[in-house]
Amino acid sequence: MWEEGLMLRVNSREASAQILAFPGQPTKKNTREVHRFTPRDRITAHDRASAISAAGYARIAFEPPEPDGCGEFLLVYGRDSKWASWGIGCGQDGLTLWKTACGTTVGIYETLAEALDNLTAQPQASRALSGFIAG
Repeated sequence: MWEEGLMLRVNSREASAQILAFPGQPTKKNTREVHRFTPRDRITAHDRASAISAAGYARIAFEPPEPDGCGEFLLVYGRDSKWASWGIGCGQDGLTLWKTACGTTVGIYETLAEALDNLTAQPQASRALSGFIAG
């Protein structure tokens, strides 16, 4: 008796086989390894450095994932600030932009470019308040 699988024919009396499914094509939701920034994200952060600086921020820093399951973070620091004013974290739903001073989530985005665009588009009062409280 013959059984047919994916491109494999096995005589069930003489041998057995396990058919393994191939991974599906990446979708927008699974192109990023969960909780990690991609090389493209890191290039985007570098490319957007001048826009981030023009919005009044001094530096950005990538932080490694925490052992408790929190993913990588991109932290954005204001001028003369010891604490980050903004954070962008990797999660299963995308990249979360939040104000570090109060923990308010601004939004969840598919790309780092979208998250950074929304950070630099925040009203100046919102940026100043965040930097004041955090710094």
